[in-house]
Amino acid sequence: MFKPQPVLKKYYDGLEEGKIYATKCNECGRVNWPPYPICQNHECTSNDLEWTEICGDAEVTDILDMKPMLQGAHNKPLMPYMPITGNLAEGTEFVAALQGVTPDQYEDLHSKMPFKVESQIVRTGNNIPTVTFKIVDES
Repeated sequence: MFKPQPVLKKYYDGLEEGKIYATKCNECGRVNWPPYPICQNHECTSNDLEWTEICGDAEVTDILDMKPMLQGAHNKPLMPYMPITGNLAEGTEFVAALQGVTPDQYEDLHSKMPFKVESQIVRTGNNIPTVTFKIVDES
């Protein structure tokens, strides 16, 4: 059975409730997602953080080459997907999975960057809730 560490309990409890939580630094205001026990602003690194719910809207800034290590059995329920980097609406940079896309779409998607995505909460093969993203249909 998956047992999240106490520092992540709020995060995983939130995912079970359909909410995505991040930590917000009370010193510099940075929103850290995924949550960390210290601020990820390298000029700050405060541990004076509070939980905040994020909206899950984001913009893709890069699509990464698929690496074999990311294709493990636990990630099969996420397929097809490509790893991306992006910025949350709250300003935080992140790395995550963009679901519903394949490597043969790389050139087309790359030419459209930056583009909007929205979060979704899904389960990995070992039944752990995780956050992935999907392209926003702007038609």
